Parts: sequence; structure tokens; C-alpha cells
Amino acid sequence: MDLSVMFFGADSTTAGEARHTETYEDILAVARTADRLGFHAVWTPERHFQQVGQVFPSPPVLSAALAVATERIGIRAGSVVLPLHHPLRVAEDWAVVDNLSHGRVGLSVATGWHSKDFTLAPEQYADRRRTALETIPRLRSLWAGEPAEYPDGTGDPVSVTPSPGPCRTPCRCGSPRPATRRPGRRPAGCAPECSARPSGRAGTSWPRRSPATAPPAPRPPTSGAPTPTAGSR
Repeated sequence: MDLSVMFFGADSTTAGEARHTETYEDILAVARTADRLGFHAVWTPERHFQQVGQVFPSPPVLSAALAVATERIGIRAGSVVLPLHHPLRVAEDWAVVDNLSHGRVGLSVATGWHSKDFTLAPEQYADRRRTALETIPRLRSLWAGEPAEYPDGTGDPVSVTPSPGPCRTPCRCGSPRPATRRPGRRPAGCAPECSARPSGRAGTSWPRRSPATAPPAPRPPTSGAPTPTAGSR
């Protein structure tokens, strides 16, 4: 059984207290310990403008820090709220993290649900599920290095390719919840061998490490090391 660490919850920091620095230090410490103990992955969410999840507004920024602070553990977005972001931005940001981590990145993408999150893109809220499903195959092709056509600053269509590219290009998508599926069809852009994911998330993940590069057997924690909260992947 693979064990992972997932961060999510309310921060106790009140207005005027500068404790977020300590929170990020704790996250890095837990990730380093999980890496040393042979955990499979560390997951961070995306939330905006709320006490619950307030230290997780930007998964790729935090994941970049986790990538350079660890050596073996997988770096996972759980999840990118896809309707809030341009697919080119998602592909470029996470390709940077993938390069920093030497190919340890994996994504799950979400439709989003809390209206306050959509202060960043209010026009996307009503059709967020449709937008997410339509964007998944675009994101897969961008991750594979395929060019895509989008309007530039003058409104003219231009062909662009995300740069940098990721360390590895294969990816696969998990299924969103049944309520968002098209009857009689698997979700757009998803490979048939992929498993479903809960909570309306459509997960994009990359192949697991081969045995030759798998982490070593867990070692006992050193004295004073923080104890990560674990959950099965």
C-alpha cells in the first residue's frame, strides 16, 4: 500500500499575526520527513480568500518549494481548479515544477465549487464543469508539447507551444464524478485504464517510478522530526 501526505484545513492565524511563515516551514518539514520515510506523494490543494486552505492559493508555487526540498517523493496538485486558469498557464507552471523535481509531478484537476474562489474568474462559475471537461484534452496535448492556437493581444490567432516542456510527456486522466460524465462515454481526454477519483475531480497523473528509481525502505524517524499525517493514496 502506498501512503501519501495531503495538506488541507483551516489556518489558526488571526488578523495581524504573522504566523504563515511558520506554517510554510511546517509544511516543508513534514514533506522532508515523508520523503525520508519513503512516502509515495505529497498533495497540496488550491483555495482562495477563505480561512480553510488560506495558505494554499497557488499549488505550483508551493510545489516548486517542495520539489527542491525533497528528493524522491511525488509532488501532487490536489487539485488545480481548472476553470480559474488558462491551460497554457497551467502547462507552463507545472512543467517548471516537473523540471525542478526531475519528473515527480502529478496533477488532479477540479471543477471548483465554492463561489468565492471564482472571484478570480466570475464568468466561469456557471459552466465550470463543462469548462473543466473541455480543457482536460487541451491540457494533455499542451503537456505533450503540441502547439495550440489562441488569440494574442491584438485578437489575432497565433500558434504557441508551452515552454519549458516537462521531464516526461506521458499522462493519463482519471474520471470526474458520474454526474459530470457524458452518458455512454468516458470523459474527454481520459485513457480507459485510468481509475475514477472522488469529489468531482478529474486527475491527470504521470507514470509511477520504476523499481530502479523507487524510494528506499522507510527508516525510523530521527529524534525531534515532525510526524506527517498520512492517508492512503
